[in-house]
Amino acid sequence: MSDSSPSVLILGGGVAGLTAAEYLHDCGVAVHLVEKADRLGGKAREWACMATEKCRHCGACLSVELADRVPRLEHVTTLLESTVTRLDRQNGRFQATVAGQAIGELQVDAILLATGMSVYDPSGREDLGYGRYANVLTTAELNTLLRQDTLASRLDGNARPAIAFIQCVGSRNRVEGRDYCSRVCCRTAVRQANKIRHLVPEAAVTIFNIDLQATGKEFRSQVAAAAQHVEFCQGTPAKIMADAQSGRLTLFHEDGLASRTSRQFDLVVLAVGILPASATGEVAAMLGIETDRWGFLASNGDKLPAGIYAAGVSRGPIGILNAAGQGRAAAGKIARSLGCLPEKGKNRIAVFGGDAAADRLAAALTERGYPTAMIAAGDYALAQAPDRDLYPSTRLARASGTAGDFTLQVTTPEGPQAISVAALVMAEPPRLQPTAIASGQIIVSLAEFLTRYMQKDALPGRVLFWLDHNGPERKELVAEIMDLIPDLIDAGKQISILMENMLVNYPGGQRIYDTIRGQGVKLLRVANQQQVSLQLQNNKAAFEINEATLPGLTITFECDLVVIPEQVSVSENSREISRRLRQPLDAEGFLQSANVRHRNVGSPRRGVFYAGLTHDEGDLEAEIEEITAALEKPDTFAEQVSAPPEIKKHLCVRCLTCVRVCPHSAIVLHNHYQPKIEPSACFGCQLCVSNCPALAIETAAVPAPAGARTVVFACERSAELAARQIDLPDMARIISVPCACSIDTNRILQTLAGGAARVIVAACHAGNCRSIKGAAFAAAGTRHLIEDVGIPSERLRCKHVAANESTRLENLLKKAESAEEANQCQK
Repeated sequence: MSDSSPSVLILGGGVAGLTAAEYLHDCGVAVHLVEKADRLGGKAREWACMATEKCRHCGACLSVELADRVPRLEHVTTLLESTVTRLDRQNGRFQATVAGQAIGELQVDAILLATGMSVYDPSGREDLGYGRYANVLTTAELNTLLRQDTLASRLDGNARPAIAFIQCVGSRNRVEGRDYCSRVCCRTAVRQANKIRHLVPEAAVTIFNIDLQATGKEFRSQVAAAAQHVEFCQGTPAKIMADAQSGRLTLFHEDGLASRTSRQFDLVVLAVGILPASATGEVAAMLGIETDRWGFLASNGDKLPAGIYAAGVSRGPIGILNAAGQGRAAAGKIARSLGCLPEKGKNRIAVFGGDAAADRLAAALTERGYPTAMIAAGDYALAQAPDRDLYPSTRLARASGTAGDFTLQVTTPEGPQAISVAALVMAEPPRLQPTAIASGQIIVSLAEFLTRYMQKDALPGRVLFWLDHNGPERKELVAEIMDLIPDLIDAGKQISILMENMLVNYPGGQRIYDTIRGQGVKLLRVANQQQVSLQLQNNKAAFEINEATLPGLTITFECDLVVIPEQVSVSENSREISRRLRQPLDAEGFLQSANVRHRNVGSPRRGVFYAGLTHDEGDLEAEIEEITAALEKPDTFAEQVSAPPEIKKHLCVRCLTCVRVCPHSAIVLHNHYQPKIEPSACFGCQLCVSNCPALAIETAAVPAPAGARTVVFACERSAELAARQIDLPDMARIISVPCACSIDTNRILQTLAGGAARVIVAACHAGNCRSIKGAAFAAAGTRHLIEDVGIPSERLRCKHVAANESTRLENLLKKAESAEEANQCQK
């Protein structure tokens, strides 16, 4: 790369910084990555795998893969154990002074602040006993026990421990000046509770919370499943003390009758909140950038000075997957500003959907030079715009082709048509179903209320918003309601909110909640909907409720108008499009698999993207930025695999098994009958190779090393990365494979026949495989050989190992060797 090539300084080697570095490298930008720690990956790399019987979608494993891949990129220079001590702007560029691993000056064209996070230190909270009682831990410390597989020893072998989680320690706290939601703590606690129950099945786990933030992809179903064996207790304990005799921890809190009571636990876990890293404030001061009242950078990155960008927790509390998404989006903006993105001509993009969200997405794409085909099933009044073709009342009949060259066969009012596009974005509107008790006058949906809201003077005086009536509320709808309330109060309306949990896990959510409380909004909480009785009489809604915070008391009140947000689900048309595209739904029936390998907006089929409420509760503008960054990336429609499998025509019997099993729709029919692998769509998993009954698909295979007693076929994105972090037993060998599903019967039998005592197929956890069902295919294949062929289970097994489970892999290998030694002694 020449000295005149554009260059970027990235401060922070966590998920956001690494993701951005990889994107910029692929755009031909020289990247200088400065990280103060001695290794890359950030806080996410310290996190344990939360998988139980399946992946729990935390995304921590991705940090290990990024930390392994990015330093090997040609145009990325990594400076570990280093900091920037000075930043100046000179002649439109930035000059940075770096101290640490290498001392020197850098001249760069742009700076990305991805300085990461720190966590709240509860040492000053005497009421919580942290630092005084050994078994009061933080979620970060529990994570270390889980990662190192030492939880059992910490519990002294107790098979039935009582464990408590206390939420919002250092968050949602006005007294300490941290009146914001950290946005990840509820997910963390539920995942850790599930993991504990997986490891210690008879553990009794209680989660004390203010409001459980049950939002996001598949999290509602996780909470519902956890509630079968985890107790969720509303309210946080007032004090923790240790019992002098037993040493157990006593928590004092209010019971269901508002009486002060105490319960004993063996372990108490404090869900500590997210704080900005100290480097965020230091760098902001160097650049003359103001932080917000909590020390984060402005949440709107567009307000930063020219040439300066931010991503990840430096902007505010955020999870791993969203940090990666922000890293990609920021890198796209940087590459665009530096003129490093190729002119992609006029590749047309199909946008499925016809509501305001789809319209905003289509407008953003055309602003970036992409013509759009807007395809809407309903009779929407689609807005005319330059470079936009409109297809109202149109349904997808068939989709063929691959990324960069899709052909959509659609049914329009004028008859069948074919539409050629380079990519597709699923932005179909969700199905909004009003509550069954809507009366049309006194009880209305949120959509109907918004129509009436345009004439506030015509609204009645007392308005109640009834949240959680149809199940855990969607945070976008809650945020919309909260934004309306101040105007309603100014108009003289009396506002009440009836809820089970108040959602505040969006930017400014807690402050808005506190504001309306101060404005006199009545906040009424119930444990469940069975605690509410409603009668309609005299054009009023008369309520009788058992208020959760005032147990034993029945509260009665009236209001003139009840607003109940609609139940959000997926329309049948969205499901049909998903079937036509051969794309899976998530566990709750929404579009897009929860698989972390393809989120936030991608899919296992290259060129297919998602946006809007039908797939997740993300921020639409953030999704638009991430999608456009993906489309603009130079290699989006290029070949991704260096040596894809090859179908031998003279051996192929055209049974089409490969077409059916390919999770990426990368195998197309040439001349309508001959399967052909399309390199630009292939992910290289080799599932087609291992499933071809005619053995007609070939690829280069690495032979098993001679003399190895234990051969581990390890997925290159999971177990193989875990293996690099441990010392292997002398007679064990790791063979890196593109996916565990690539290992077929012949390869296993040849390895065993070649002298190996055992074979371990080390796959991703279920739900984490990049090829969706690769791990399931691997498990089914080994089970077939054990149950039907008769290979002893001690000689063949399939195990699930994530990239951040090096201790688990090490223990598996030790156990295998110990079993062999025991067998030899018996002989």
